[in-house]
Amino acid sequence: MSTVKKLVSVWMGGNSPEHWISFKSAMFVLIFLDRERFEVSAQYIRPDGTFATPSDLLATIDEFFRLNQVLLFRDSDKVGDWMALLRDAAQAEQPPRPDVLFPVFHGRLGEDGGFQGLAETLGIPYVGCNFIGSVLGMDKVLTKLAAGHRGLATTFGLEVSRSSRDNSPEAFNKKVLNTLKQNDVDFPLFVKPVRLGSSIGVNRVKDPKELQRALVEAFEYDDLVLIEAEVRGIEYAVGVIGHKDQIESSVVVEYTSAPENFGYDSKYGAQSLPDIIPARLSPEDTKTMKRFAEDVFLALEMEGICRVDSFWDARTGGPLLNEVNTMPGLNASSPFVRAWEVSGVSKKALLTRMVELTLRPR
Repeated sequence: MSTVKKLVSVWMGGNSPEHWISFKSAMFVLIFLDRERFEVSAQYIRPDGTFATPSDLLATIDEFFRLNQVLLFRDSDKVGDWMALLRDAAQAEQPPRPDVLFPVFHGRLGEDGGFQGLAETLGIPYVGCNFIGSVLGMDKVLTKLAAGHRGLATTFGLEVSRSSRDNSPEAFNKKVLNTLKQNDVDFPLFVKPVRLGSSIGVNRVKDPKELQRALVEAFEYDDLVLIEAEVRGIEYAVGVIGHKDQIESSVVVEYTSAPENFGYDSKYGAQSLPDIIPARLSPEDTKTMKRFAEDVFLALEMEGICRVDSFWDARTGGPLLNEVNTMPGLNASSPFVRAWEVSGVSKKALLTRMVELTLRPR
């Protein structure tokens, strides 16, 4: 067995509303990548889309931790001089052709298949979800279509476009309300940009006026917007890792946020409640939820990793797909990381598995 360390290039940032969430996740990756197995370098893309120099990245790291209190790890992790790990990665020479790319992007221009397609064109292995899975998983409408085509239950969603609204706002609003009524969908509703995560641009609305305001805001982030029926019930998450017929799912996470407290602050703010892991489901229902997540993974032709978020539908007694996350947030309190820890996979082991998965023979 070769003792030569693989060169892993970690990419972060980018021109996305989720820029700083990407940065935070990348700091976690840089701390927990196993330096005994991998040589690690960091590549930071500024919010304007330009490449940062090593000195720029060092300054940004210092500023980020000066301005933000973030929980990347716990005392029990014993990470040692973690800032030295970050500095070493920031100053490491960027190899012209690394063995592995590790794109820790969230949102557009990084998580949506663009970066993954480039990596495949260049023939460089990359960590995370594969190209087609990233495309289908990032687009909430395509997610529903692909899952529904395989017979998997999904939440109701109505796709609307900015161009339709701009052409005739009054006719657009009337058509939306009529379509919702025809499908027996009533308020409250959720309005979401189709290709964005972290609850950015998402609003819960209780009447037509709130709906109109929410659509205006959502169209600031995306040309396509999804209007969804609210599901009253508990939402669950399952992490999935693997490829083709070699799939493994984590324990089930039970989210604690109520429908009216769904936003960015409830996920990342100081007042966010810890999720319940493992979820309070019966053994049989746990198996059903895990199997459903794996079926979604396959329906979206995914390889690599993802997190599947679903409700338990009291009417059918089974899972109801909400959405998937092709690059889940990575930190000490993130559902994806904690679910795998409870499953017996440490933070360092999880990242090692993610890297080694992409190096497997095809």
